[in-house]
Amino acid sequence: MSEELDKKRKNDAFLKMTYETECEDRTSRNIYSLAIGLTVIFGLFFSYAVSLTALRSGMLSNFTRGGLIVTIVVYLASSIGGNVIMNKTEKPAICIGGFALMALGTGLLLTVLVAAYTASSIANAFLITMGITAVMTLAATAFPNAFLSMGKMLSLSLLALIVIELVVTFIFRVQQQVTDYIVILIFTGFIGYDWALAQQRPATITNAIRSAAAIYMDVINILIRILSIVGKRRD
Repeated sequence: MSEELDKKRKNDAFLKMTYETECEDRTSRNIYSLAIGLTVIFGLFFSYAVSLTALRSGMLSNFTRGGLIVTIVVYLASSIGGNVIMNKTEKPAICIGGFALMALGTGLLLTVLVAAYTASSIANAFLITMGITAVMTLAATAFPNAFLSMGKMLSLSLLALIVIELVVTFIFRVQQQVTDYIVILIFTGFIGYDWALAQQRPATITNAIRSAAAIYMDVINILIRILSIVGKRRD
């Protein structure tokens, strides 16, 4: 009788410990997912603030005198540098600094778009992009394996599209709006893929920031293409 009671107590203790561990893991994963979302939003607003600051400082007027080339160089340097920093550290403060550096360069590059389109157009494009992001995040949460299997296909599709766009734009001198829709479709898939991939990683703050960086770039690419399709240019 005493042995049966001991087994029951041990079993109850094991079940309690398992339940508590599952609750802790679920809470940790929820905080991790929230950190990814907040970091993406921070990056978008930070980039927009950088764009507005650059625009008001008169940087756009310098583009015709070589400023655009300098901005592109700064963008590439900040993107590469930011990614190196994020992937070389496990300290959240340094990792978010690398993310901010990447968002800074992106914001400078987006100055041309902020100057070209009305504020209402940018807001509408932003809302559409956020809607796409929310839908794909939910879909990837529900069907992670389906999205994880798309990684290679999405990468090859993007590579092929970049080559086609370069050839069409710089050799044939033709602007193809159809490629905007294809880019939106590809990066929509990438949002789902990157979110599903993020959920496979340990739920740490640094992993949340790294995952957010990938989703942030997906969102930026979609936002730019949506603006080119539905955006209203300034008079």
